[in-house]
Amino acid sequence: MKGTQPNKGNWKAGGMITRANCFTYLIAALSIVLHTGCASLDADFGQLPGERQRFRVLGPTRTYTTSQSWIEVSFANLTYNAGKVLYHLGPDAIPLAIVQGNGYGHGLDTVATAFLGSGFKELGVADINEAITLRQEGVRAPIHIMSQPDFLTARVLALEDVEVYVEDLEFARVLCEETMAVKRESPMQVHIKVALGSAVQGASGLEAAMELAEYIGTCTSLHLRGITAEHADPKEVEAFAGKLRAAGARFGVTGTTPSTALLRSKGDYGATGIVHVGAALYGQQDIVPGTRPAARWLTRIATLKKVRVGDMLHEGHHSKKDMTVAVIYHGYTDGFQVDEVSIRGVICSRVDMGNSMHVAIIDVSAVQDVQVGDMVTLHGTDGKTELKKPWNLAAVSISVPRIPKWD
Repeated sequence: MKGTQPNKGNWKAGGMITRANCFTYLIAALSIVLHTGCASLDADFGQLPGERQRFRVLGPTRTYTTSQSWIEVSFANLTYNAGKVLYHLGPDAIPLAIVQGNGYGHGLDTVATAFLGSGFKELGVADINEAITLRQEGVRAPIHIMSQPDFLTARVLALEDVEVYVEDLEFARVLCEETMAVKRESPMQVHIKVALGSAVQGASGLEAAMELAEYIGTCTSLHLRGITAEHADPKEVEAFAGKLRAAGARFGVTGTTPSTALLRSKGDYGATGIVHVGAALYGQQDIVPGTRPAARWLTRIATLKKVRVGDMLHEGHHSKKDMTVAVIYHGYTDGFQVDEVSIRGVICSRVDMGNSMHVAIIDVSAVQDVQVGDMVTLHGTDGKTELKKPWNLAAVSISVPRIPKWD
């Protein structure tokens, strides 16, 4: 965790401040912060190592938290999944890890570090902001903007070290003009996206793709690196690329985001070129057999209440039976959209209507000895029970901290 920097103020002591006095004051202040602040964190918030990272010391006696929940991310499972996927792809592929959507909600920097360290060669993101964040974190691998952005964004793209997917001639012209205007040291790498697997993403047909390839070839500030497609059979992409080459197009590689069915097929995938892999890396939906879920979303019970049939639960919604309910302070502003949670290994149903910004009500009548402060698993496993309803942690608010677990 990156610590907060102390405020820089002026120390005045009625007269001249000597260097020795400054040193004495500094040592005393540091002792107070380290002893009082950090010790209190260990004592008060030490139930889980990851949970402590939600809290930051503002001073000797004050703390704050950014959220009442946190997403615990298993670095070990991320690297394990990457290894499984790489083995499945085979040795001839150029593996690209899709880390868009804040790393599928797992934390952009954490997943990029895990996947590149495991052998992935390139990264794919949703927009220029994610690409810039990765560059600021020191990532030097090729970063692909995987969808053609709007024309105004082309001016920003022209300044950055990214690879861009192009679908139509008008955008290619704008991108050429902008990259020429900023006088780049080297041409921008671009890929023509073609509508093979997905009919709505990419240039439609050989003629449109060839027109793009010819234009890019005339622009000195752009370089056509490859042809790519969404959810297409790699053999189909290779065949299409062969037709383009036969017509005179020059480019180096092909790329594809393979379908779930292809990734689940037995034996080595046997792909060549750039292969984009997303959800499988995060252990979602068991796309590649043997991968492991890499994150869980946790919070704690805030209050417990006994309610009777007919009691109002929330905004006109009334209880249908006598029960014990737990209140957790999460709602749609946090991206909390599930109808079941796990407490002490017991699956518990949400009984509010899900229309609150920041409150959820859970029926905990079946949980023995339930207490305020008990851990609530909102997504993933608590060690006894796993919540398997598929949904994406990318929908969870960025205000919920993603905390790497280095196990």
